[in-house]
Formats: sequence, C-alpha cells, structure tokens
Amino acid sequence: MSMIEENILPRIRKEQLRKLETPWNISSTSTPAILSDTLVNALAAVGIQWGASPILTEMEVVVMDTLATTLGLGEDFRHSSGKGGGVIQNTTADALLAVIAAARVKRRLQSYLGGDCSYQRSKQVLSDEREAEKIYFDDLASITMYGSVSGNIALDKACSAAGVDLHKVPTGADLSMNTNELKRMIAEDKQQSRVPALCVATLSNEHGKASDDIQALANICKAEGMWLHIEGSLGGSALFLEDNEKERMSVSKVNNAMADNSASSTPQYADSFNMNGSSCFPMGLDMEFLWVKDSTSMITAFAATGDYMPHMEETNDAPYLSKWGIPLGRQFRSLRLWAILQNYGLYDIKNSLKDRLNTITSNDTDLQRTRVTDQIDRIENLEEDGLLTVDLIARYFDTLSNRPVRDSAIKPGSCAAALRQTDILPDRGRQWNEILQDIERFVVPGICHWQHPKFLAFFPSKTSNPAILSEAITAAIGGVSADPTNDSVEDMIESIVMDGLGEAFHLGKDFLHRSGKGGGIIQNTASDALVAVIAAARTRMQVLRRSYDSENGRNVDMSKFVVYMSSQTHFSSEKACRAAGVRLRKIPCIYEKSNFIMDVDLMEEVISRDKEIGLIPILCIANYGTTNTCAIDPLKKLGPLCRKENMLLHVDAAYGGAALILDAFREDADMICSNADSVNINGSKWFGAGFNSAFLWVKDRRNLVRTFGAPNLTVNSKPTGTDNERPNLSSWSLPVYSKFRALRIWATIQYFGIEQLRANVAHDINCAGCLSFPVTNPFGLVCFTALPNTLNDDILRYTENCGFMMFPSKLPDGSPIIRVAFGSPLTTFSHVDELCACIKDAIRSS
Repeated sequence: MSMIEENILPRIRKEQLRKLETPWNISSTSTPAILSDTLVNALAAVGIQWGASPILTEMEVVVMDTLATTLGLGEDFRHSSGKGGGVIQNTTADALLAVIAAARVKRRLQSYLGGDCSYQRSKQVLSDEREAEKIYFDDLASITMYGSVSGNIALDKACSAAGVDLHKVPTGADLSMNTNELKRMIAEDKQQSRVPALCVATLSNEHGKASDDIQALANICKAEGMWLHIEGSLGGSALFLEDNEKERMSVSKVNNAMADNSASSTPQYADSFNMNGSSCFPMGLDMEFLWVKDSTSMITAFAATGDYMPHMEETNDAPYLSKWGIPLGRQFRSLRLWAILQNYGLYDIKNSLKDRLNTITSNDTDLQRTRVTDQIDRIENLEEDGLLTVDLIARYFDTLSNRPVRDSAIKPGSCAAALRQTDILPDRGRQWNEILQDIERFVVPGICHWQHPKFLAFFPSKTSNPAILSEAITAAIGGVSADPTNDSVEDMIESIVMDGLGEAFHLGKDFLHRSGKGGGIIQNTASDALVAVIAAARTRMQVLRRSYDSENGRNVDMSKFVVYMSSQTHFSSEKACRAAGVRLRKIPCIYEKSNFIMDVDLMEEVISRDKEIGLIPILCIANYGTTNTCAIDPLKKLGPLCRKENMLLHVDAAYGGAALILDAFREDADMICSNADSVNINGSKWFGAGFNSAFLWVKDRRNLVRTFGAPNLTVNSKPTGTDNERPNLSSWSLPVYSKFRALRIWATIQYFGIEQLRANVAHDINCAGCLSFPVTNPFGLVCFTALPNTLNDDILRYTENCGFMMFPSKLPDGSPIIRVAFGSPLTTFSHVDELCACIKDAIRSS
C-alpha cells in the first residue's frame, strides 16, 4: 500500500479534476461505484450463459429493460418484447463494433435472400456451412458505413477492427451531419457498386453539441434499407429528462406510416442506440449500454458454440447474452449498475444530469469548478460503507463452502421475477447498508459460485485478495489507461508490468516493450485479444499486397483472406473472424499421445487448395491448452509452415499459458518464443488476477498500430504508438481508452510474489494429477469417460448430489467425456479425494 501511495498515486492524473471542456469527458465515480465494483470482483461470477450464473443474466435483462423504459425507448428495445433488448458492453468502441457486425450480416442476408430475410429462413441458410461462408465473408469490400466528420473517434476504431470502409459525411453550420451530402455520397457509392449498410447518427458530441437530424437520417436509411444506429455515448443520458422529449421521440419513433399505410402506425426507426454510463453517470469505467430493437442480426453475427458448452434453452429473461457481442465471458456489471441506481434514485440522477448539462453548455469557469467539487462530494461515507462491504465479502468467503455451487431450485426467470417485485430505480436513493442486505438476500443465492471449492466446470475464474482490493483503488482513482491525449503514467506502468509478466512466463525479449519492436497490452478478454490479432494480421497482409502489387493490391478484398485453426480451437476465434471480416478454416485434429493436435499436413493441403482459388492465408491460430481437452498444437511444425506461407502464427494460451511460469514448462515457453508472432494468456483463469485481465504480447507492434492507431485524436497525441519508453497503448487495441487494469495486475504480483504464484499453479496441476484417466494433459484439466459411456450421466448426477459441478463434453470424434477443471483457490486435496470417492460410488451403484 505504501508503494501505491508514495510512488503511483502522485503520478496519476486526477481524472475527477479534469476540466469538462476537454475532448475527453470525466469518468465519473462514486461511493456505490467503487464499492459495487469491489463486490463484483469478489463474487467473480462469469456470465457465459444463464447456467453459469443465473442472477447475472437476469439482473442485466431487468435493469436494462428498466433503463430503456426510463429513457423513453420503445417496447421493441426491451427484452420483454421478445425481439430486442439491452446489453452492457465494455466501451463505446465495443458497442459500435457489435453494431457494425450486425448491420453487415443483415445487409448480406438482404442481398443473398432477397425479400425473405425472416429469422427461420436465415437460420436455415446459415446452417449450411458453404452458404454461411458466402454470407459472412463474400463481397465484404463493397459494404460501406457512414458517420459524421464530428462523430466519436470510437467509430473509426470499430470500423478499422471490422475492416469496413467508413465514409465521413460533412457537417452543416450547426455541426450536424449534412443530410444532402449523405444522400449524394450514397448515390455515388451505389454507382460504384458499393453497398450502403449503416449510418451512425450522433446524439450530442463530446462537447455536448451537434446532435444530428435523426428523423431525416431515418427517412434516408429506410429508403436505402440501411441500419440506423444512434451514438449517444455522451448525449444519450439527456433522455432521462422529460424536458428532452424531442430527443426521446427521435430515438424511439417516426411519424412515417408503415408499409400497410396505417396512419396510426408509429414504428421505431432507430435500429440500435448506445449511451455511456462512465461519462455522465457516477458509474466508473467499462459501462457502455447498448440497445437493439431486433437482436436477430446481432445473434447471427456472433452466435457460435463449442461442444464443451451445455445446451440451454433461451427465454426472454434468460437470453444468451454472449451472442450479443465479442466476449464469451461477461462480468457481473449489472450488479454495479443496479447498486448505483438503488443508491442514487431517479431524483438525484436527474438533478446530477441537469447540473452536468448546464456545465457543458456554460463557459463559466466557476460553474465548472463547482460541478467538479459537487462530484467529488459524492464520495461520501466511503470508509463506513467500505467496512460494511468488506465485512460482507469476508462473510461470503467464510460461508462459501457451506453453500451449494448453484442453487438447483433456481429456474430460468425466477431471479428476474424476484427482481421485478422490487423497485429497480426508486424515486429516492437508499442507504448502502440496505442495498448490501438485498445483495445478501437475493443476489448471492442466485449466483453460480465460481470460487467454490467444488466448482469444476468450464475453466476457473480465479480471484484473490489483492485483485479484489486493488480494484477498489482503481475504481476510486478513476485513472484511464491508454489515454490518447497524454503521455500517461498508466501506459508506462502497463508497459512495465507486461514486460515483467513476459519475463515471468519466459516469453523472451522479442515480446517485451524494451525490445523496441514488440510488447504487451492488457485486453478486456481473450476474445478481444483475438479480434486485435486477426485485424492486425489482416492489415499486415493488405500492406504486403500493396508492396507486392501496387497496381492491383491497392483494393485488396479482405474477404479473400483466410485464418486457419484447429477444430478444437475456442469458438471465440470464430466470432473474432466474423467481426474482422476474415474467412476461417477449421482443420481436423488427430490423436497423438493423449493429445488432440491440429493435422499440420492436412492444413498444408488446405492452404494449397485455397491459394489455387485465389484465397490468401494470413494467420494460423494455434492452441496451447484448448478449452475442451487442453490440447497443445505442434508449434514446431506450424512455425516453419507459417513462415513459408508468409503467415503470422498466434498462440492462444488463454488457460494453459499460466503454466509457463513454472520451470517445468520452460521448454514449451522456448517453443512459443521460437515460432509464434503473438501469444495471449488470461490472468483471470489461473493467475488469480480477477476478470478483465487478458494479456496479449506481440513481436511486432506495428501491425496493431496500423490497425487501431488514430492520428487525428488530438494535437498532442502520439499517432504511432511506437515510442519505446512511453507507448501509446490506445493505438494497440479497439477501445479509445480503458480502465487502469495494470494496477490490479501489479498489486497481485507484489502481494503473492513469483514463487507463490508458481505454487498456486502447481497446486491445481497436482490436484489434477490425483485423477488418472486415459485423456491426460500437463495442466489442471482432467477429461474422462466411463465404460460404457452411458454411465456418464449417472456420474454427473451422483457428483452433483455430492455438491460438485462438472459439465459433459465431447471428443473430436463425438465420444462423450466429462471435464473436471481445477482452479478454485479454495479447492484442496481433500476435495479431490471426495470427488474420487463420489465417482467410484456412482459407478458401483449403476
């Protein structure tokens, strides 16, 4: 703690004191934001699907529906409609990337299917792998998006990630998008066989000005069959105020009649809408709200599953929200949102917004100073309420072993029904101690407890004391890592931490910042890291093709680019390829020494066939510990093949990579260093650093910078992001700026030390070693099946009755298995002995 106070805090820019009239708005925080963020990291629930944590999904549904109602959004924007709904994204750029992917696939379906684009017809076509490939990847170079020249820079970065052309529309005298210019540009683009797909309208820009004429844009989009998105990351919060009825109507309704010419029809004409909880509300960072009125296109863009995911039926209250964006795992951010709404109440939220809007439109320095002071005053009762919060966390862990991993009495919809009996957004705020009582009363019982010693499903999402407590400090600081407007200490600390981790994992100097060419960055999730890697590989090949063929390479169609991966690769790679607009090939596995590895000889044949039909290999994603069986692909063969084909080689070591910290895995680390161009490792799975800590290292940072760098951010920003000592990490990834995650990683390393971190990983490996089955691996995952395998269901039922949670899965040949993933910090050898006894008893009694 003394090091944080003496060495780090004095160098952190005070985000809460930054002048409001700068291009980068304040990341508002508050006592409930700080304390609820601490709770979220302590509970460490992950929303992969409903069963992974029921209350996480259902609270997000209920709270987002409540917000939609309060903002005056139409019924179609709510989950209760059965059509659309809201989802919490990480940043504005993440929300816009999701919208771009959805608009693109919708436009492709319109072109491919003509008039019949119904959900059932789309689902039928996409079930055919060849037809699906045409829709997802053919003719993507013609797809065009439109936005204002004064729009959010996040749109530029999202389009870069997706690989789509963004045409900037000039503004008029009032700084709003010039609709006549938009019409002209669309007409010209259509003459050149381009396909208009999306228009992004702005509801107030970063300075609180320049709202676009949304009704006029809606008429254009309707006539052209385009998706209309309203970007309200800053100005959207004004919809809370009834005085802004015009803005409410512009988002929700249009006066045009529907096709049936019914004069009474008032259809919604915005297809989607986003607003930021970090900039206007006291909610802290990583709180972007996105609503869509029809989720079909978004689900179509991102739906992908693996055999290791148990099938679960979806309902309005229990949707599969991981299909609404890039990440598979979702943090319990709806708890933070709910707690803040409860603590403030609608009355205080409205007054706070009125003050902020008055300040933004005022040039009065005293008024601005008063507004900042008022905001700081909201950090009240922090010590008293903080002690109550820590007491709850301590009680939670003290009693965790006595709870079921997940309450079997909870059914889809039951948590949402209980929440709806309460006042989600009360008129007046409630005391924090009352909110904590509700959390213990109905939130904690609705969680699937990922830290439970008998939780052996999916993969671990390990947290720790330093990860929990340092997150409170991060939330209080409100510091922004990778802020493009300054040479930030957050960036400097992140580069130092990532170099230190790279050395701890024995990755070699080429992956470190001080190499002057490579380096590491902390991403939100492994899925986000994969999007960055695929987009960077795409950019690299576009640059290379231009130098090889300056005449024809200038307009290289990225839909010719191909990424290769094992059939056992995590399906987040498939989602990332769709988002980046790049084809993928899944290479079947072969069984070799208890390891399901990619068939490299077959991959070489597939590459040869692809090249014959004009396709261009750009990247291979190899596995170091697949999700299903922890398989390790043959990097020593893949490395030379990729170099021969001028492809990049990425190693997805999200789970298994943490083992590289052990000396026993030094040879594997050397193998990765010698062959890979990039590697990702999750700090949340096995490292104890908590959620949102995906580590990505690259040997050549230029590919990322060319993709995500935005030279026109500000006069003083560094566009290259390649400064050796002070890298501008905003140019390395999708978000314009992100949370100061490096502080949490640094605190975790300082608290445990490398030796204890090694001991933690070794403990889980030793737990797995206590189970001896034919399918083995060197990590903490055990896969087995009973003979006959019809006994597997009996084993799962019996062990569930003993309090354990495991999930069934399948081998590549379809054979059923049971996965046992060790990783909870509370699991001991006595729990392993108990599990063995349960399995034996289940077999004996069958």
